[in-house]
Amino acid sequence: MSNFDVIAMALKNLFKRKLRTFLTILGVIIGTASIVVMISLGLALNKNFDSQISQISDITLIHVVGVDQISSQSQGSKNKIKMDDSAVYNFKQIENVESVSPIINLSYAIKAISGKYSATLNLVGIDAQFLETLGYELESGRFLNDDDKLNIVCGGQVPYSFAKNTKRRFYFYDPNQQEKAPDIDVMKDRITISVDMDYGNIDTTGEKSTTSTAKAHPVKFVGVLKYDDFSYSPSDYNCYMTIEQVKKLKAEKQKFDKSSANNNSGFYSDNNSDGYNEIDIKCKDINSVKDIAEKVKDMGYNAYYAGEYLESMRSTAANMQALLGAIGAVSLFVAAIGIANTMVMSVYERTREIGIMKVIGASIYDIKKLFLVESSTIGFLGGIIGALFSLLISYLLNTTNISFFNNDSYIYMSSAAQKPLVSLVPLWLCIAAVVFSGLVGLLSGYFPARRATKLSALTAIKSE
Repeated sequence: MSNFDVIAMALKNLFKRKLRTFLTILGVIIGTASIVVMISLGLALNKNFDSQISQISDITLIHVVGVDQISSQSQGSKNKIKMDDSAVYNFKQIENVESVSPIINLSYAIKAISGKYSATLNLVGIDAQFLETLGYELESGRFLNDDDKLNIVCGGQVPYSFAKNTKRRFYFYDPNQQEKAPDIDVMKDRITISVDMDYGNIDTTGEKSTTSTAKAHPVKFVGVLKYDDFSYSPSDYNCYMTIEQVKKLKAEKQKFDKSSANNNSGFYSDNNSDGYNEIDIKCKDINSVKDIAEKVKDMGYNAYYAGEYLESMRSTAANMQALLGAIGAVSLFVAAIGIANTMVMSVYERTREIGIMKVIGASIYDIKKLFLVESSTIGFLGGIIGALFSLLISYLLNTTNISFFNNDSYIYMSSAAQKPLVSLVPLWLCIAAVVFSGLVGLLSGYFPARRATKLSALTAIKSE
């Protein structure tokens, strides 16, 4: 018998018993759809974790935030580990490091005045080219250049931090402030800064303070970073200057605080006066981050990266995905039993037919192939329809307000265009489901087919 004849006969036999065939295929459809949808929930959860971490921070960025005290104490006094230019150089020598930038942070320690408006700035000193490396986007203006001095690139929330200078105050975020323009235009208005937190304050007589010994520096805002309403990134509230200029302001701040009778340093606290507050390492790709972070820690530094949280999330998602997949596999296993039952019953009902086929010259191989084609056809048909059905379910889950696994917190941190996925069905999952269903059908029909080949031709013909 040719392969075409075997396939034609197998389809004819299946359509002879339409209801039984339909119910068996339905079992495979349910099993396939169950396992695909269950796995898709885990895949969507994993993708949401990736997206959430990438919104909070660049996942290829390593933050070196200090020295491991145990490692530092084990070093001699001459070779004490420091957060200095030597550390920056050593980090640059590590393989797969794209760039390195030291960071000096004057946390809300700079007072800015523009006419009758004032603000407390969180000033960050950084290498001029590093902002572009981090992937920040500009709303207006330009990034820093190496030759910039008192030029600033600020986050999108900084212009809204300026308010009328009527009294001492702290700035609080107003969720409705984006509905109106800021009180000043940082790109056009004249702005001066000082390390004296009392600079420009209004005293009890209503006069502006002019008694400060700290120098007021005129600054120019050359760029404003793009702001995302739902990202909550620290960069939205930072003011960036070249690190050399911030070093000078830091020294000025330290000198002023020592000479001032009233230490009004704001939130500023410098526990690393001899070095950098932080050193950021940009890796070439996400796969090298963990290895580079381990090398940095081996040097005696404290380092962390967003991927550490991502690894934990991925482990949770993998466990959840395995559990969901196992639940779906139970349905497919039940469907496999249904296929086997259908094929066994088919062998019993077609015993005489099998005997006649043997008598007229059909080989054992042809008979086995006939039953295997029938069972695998049930598996493939059920797998294809089940995969299509799972795509429909996935679409409905993603377009309704249904959410699983506490995705509400993610929705809160995302814009409407970044609504988290509930279900993710990639092409490879559909193909794998169809192939797996076909294999399940093939294996389910193997033993009934094997039994059919062992029937005696004469005994089969005599049976009724």
